[in-house]
Amino acid sequence: MTTRTIKVYGHTDTATCAFTFNGIEVFNGTLSNVGSDSELAELFSFDIDSGVSGNVAGELTVSSGSVCVVMLSANYSMETATAYTDDEGTEHEAILASDLVDNYNWMGSASNTACVNRIIAGEAMPAPEDGDLPGAFHNIVSADETFSADWVIDTAITD
Repeated sequence: MTTRTIKVYGHTDTATCAFTFNGIEVFNGTLSNVGSDSELAELFSFDIDSGVSGNVAGELTVSSGSVCVVMLSANYSMETATAYTDDEGTEHEAILASDLVDNYNWMGSASNTACVNRIIAGEAMPAPEDGDLPGAFHNIVSADETFSADWVIDTAITD
C-alpha cells in the first residue's frame, strides 16, 4: 500500500482540536499560534492510502481557541515530466518519479470548490457560484464548534 501525506493549511491562535478524515481521527491535539489571513501555515498533516480520491468527508471539532481551515495539499499530485523551456524562455526542471513524494500541490486547484457541502456549527455555508469569490474559503471554527465538509482529493500519481 502506497501512502500519501495530506497537509492541512490555515491559521490559528493557540487552539485544541480534533480532525476526522474519511471516518478516521487523524489529528487530536493543540495547535500553536501559526499563520495569518494573508500567510497560511501548515497546521498539521496525516497520511492516507494513495487510492483515496474524490469528495472525502472531513470534520474539525474545536474545543478551545479558534482555527481557520483553508486548504489541503498533498504529495503524489503531479505528473512526471522532462525538462523543458516554455514559450517565454523560462526553464523548467524535469520531474522524476523519485520527486513525487517531496512535491506537494493544492487539492482542488486551491479553488473555492476544493471543499463542498460546508457546515459550521450546524449552519450550511453558501456554495460558490461559477466565477464568484476566486480562491479558497477561509472556514473559521470557534471553540465548541464543528466544521464539516467534503474535501476534493485529486487522484494520486505514483509513477
